Order: sequence, then C-alpha cells, then structure tokens
Amino acid sequence: MALIANTLYPQHIALTAYTAAEWSASNPILLRGELGIESDTSRIKIGNGSTNWSSLPYIDTDIITQINAITSRLDALEALMTQHQQLADSLHDYFNSLAAKTYREETDE
Repeated sequence: MALIANTLYPQHIALTAYTAAEWSASNPILLRGELGIESDTSRIKIGNGSTNWSSLPYIDTDIITQINAITSRLDALEALMTQHQQLADSLHDYFNSLAAKTYREETDE
C-alpha cells in the first residue's frame, strides 16, 4: 500500500509477459519504465515510451552475474574475518595464560 498524505491507497504492479515470438510479432512500444518479460526465456526489456520492442536492449544479465560474484566474494571475506577473529581470540587467550603462568612462577619464588 502507498502512503500519500497520511492516507493509505492499495497498489499493485502488473507486468506484461509474452513469449519471445509473441513480442516479436506484435513489436509494441512499451511505456517509459514499463517492463516486458519474455515468458519462455525470462529475459526482460524496459520501455522508454518511444522505441519498438525489437529495438530495445535486454536488461544486462552480466549485472546479475557480477552481483552474484561480488556476493560470493563478500561471503568469503566474512568467513576469513571470522577465522581471523577466532585466531586473534586464541592468541589473546594463549598470551594471557602464558602471562598468568609467568606471574605465578615469579611470585612463587
């Protein structure tokens, strides 16, 4: 629902989906910002209000591939940071225990 001037209005978005052959045959001009989906290929075009379907570019699937690659790298970085923190915690505990042992040995003498 959209909130306009403190009043709620129900909203919905309808996307148009046809097969690639149907889009090619009708070759419509999509409204500016209108999405057209090829139901058989899952490819998408965005209208500009003046260009026929056949002349519109598809949304670049390379962007999705790049986003997935970045997400994978971030996941790997997060795992490395977790390992780094665990190592730092282990070293901290080791040196604290070593210092405590050294202190006990010095005070026992």
